[in-house]
Amino acid sequence: MARRSGFSEPTLRYYEKIGLLGAVARDESSGHRRYEAATADRVEALSCLRSSGMTVSGMRRYLDLLARGNAAAAEQWPPPTRRSVTR
Repeated sequence: MARRSGFSEPTLRYYEKIGLLGAVARDESSGHRRYEAATADRVEALSCLRSSGMTVSGMRRYLDLLARGNAAAAEQWPPPTRRSVTR
């Protein structure tokens, strides 16, 4: 997962520890983490957010708003204003 996401192993463990990833299953014999498809998708999303410069607290807020869907619409940042284009 580290190679796929671009995150270091300690960063992935940290994201798991602080709850950005939730608990990751482990292989019983080796103890290696086994990422399910949904968790791998979440790691990929975190990678995109991080590469855009978003902080950990920003990523946490984004994931919270995303999970709450339309119920969180009033708390979301205002949409960007439209710029008029002159020709």
